[in-house]
Amino acid sequence: MEINPILQNVLAPPVLFFLIGAISVLFKSDLEIPAPLPKLFSLYLLLAIGFKGGIEIQKSGFTDQVLPTLSAAILMSLVIPLIGFLILRFKFDVFNSAAIAAAYGSISAVTFISAESFLESQKIAFDGFMVGALALMESPAIIVGLLLVKFAAPKNRPKSRKMHLSAILHESLLNGSVYLLLSSLIVGFLTASSNPSGIAKMEPFTGQLFYGAECFFLLDMGIVAAQRLPRLKNAGSFLIGFAIFIILSVGGNEVLNYFNNQTSERESIAFDNALTLIEKGDDGDGFNQLLELTEGKTGYKGLAFFRLSSESLSKGNYREAIDFLKKASLEKSLTKNLRVFAKIKAGLILVDHGNISEIDILLKEVIENGGPFSFHAKEIFALALIKDGRDLEAQEIFQEIVNDASAPPVLARRAEIFLR
Repeated sequence: MEINPILQNVLAPPVLFFLIGAISVLFKSDLEIPAPLPKLFSLYLLLAIGFKGGIEIQKSGFTDQVLPTLSAAILMSLVIPLIGFLILRFKFDVFNSAAIAAAYGSISAVTFISAESFLESQKIAFDGFMVGALALMESPAIIVGLLLVKFAAPKNRPKSRKMHLSAILHESLLNGSVYLLLSSLIVGFLTASSNPSGIAKMEPFTGQLFYGAECFFLLDMGIVAAQRLPRLKNAGSFLIGFAIFIILSVGGNEVLNYFNNQTSERESIAFDNALTLIEKGDDGDGFNQLLELTEGKTGYKGLAFFRLSSESLSKGNYREAIDFLKKASLEKSLTKNLRVFAKIKAGLILVDHGNISEIDILLKEVIENGGPFSFHAKEIFALALIKDGRDLEAQEIFQEIVNDASAPPVLARRAEIFLR
């Protein structure tokens, strides 16, 4: 049975263990994790992520995609705290605003692990160098947060706690979590480069144990999160709204893209199935499936109009073929050139199976806008004039095409033939 990807993610063991931890607090269970273990599992997960990321970076190499991606990650970790700080200052003091903004500018290793697990469950390939982005996004956000405190509230800070740039850099770059993650990344890269056998030796530790450790860690996270739920009331609706806003503004677009891609994939399969049916001679079902696609949401809607027009034309249903092309010319999911091409194609059919007034209405805008397609539109209109017995007017249009240096050579030669 096929399960919805979102439901599949919610029902993943790590998420379920998080819920179990939260429920244990809500029902006042005495379940607790001894204090040193959560820290141990946190360090283990960072080590394993960094080590595996280093291996993947070595495998993929430093391609043209790596530097722009890592640069974009660093830029996001610099910009998001600044935006968050400006919003939070409407409600909170400098210190709390900077701390919260820096937290949203950095990246959660737990969130990264969950996203990684989800992609793996969906068999969606991703590059190993993204672990590098995870490591690099931590320090810039911390630096921005500390600098905001240093420069935005110098008068409110006690003199005994002056913040020096060296201390800021030390805290942000040599923070335990960041240091371990980056170090593990380097170790993984060097191991994959010079000692591949070391990967196999580390596999039981960084591979097979990883998923179980993640579940145990999230069990504790669920307990901690539920214990801190009462504090949420003190935060107020402003902070809750801010949290939702940041998540939606950063990740909402990606979620939308994901669902759009899913829709596009479904319509792509439906389009291929319809063409297969037509090729096998099952025109009726194929035609109906194409009609269903015209109610779709992606570019396959426009392509369906084109194919329906071709099928109608092959059966001698000229009016139906023209109507499908007119609908394609209005379809916003198609590029501008394809929409214009639909008008050109409809105009060609109208020369033999329509009237000049309809062609005039259809192609007037194409001619007035200029560009390569305007010459095709002029040629079609001139042919319609000849059919309507207005040869002199047609010759004037052909002469315009010949005299225009920007006209496509093939069209100019055809126009010369008509002028002889």
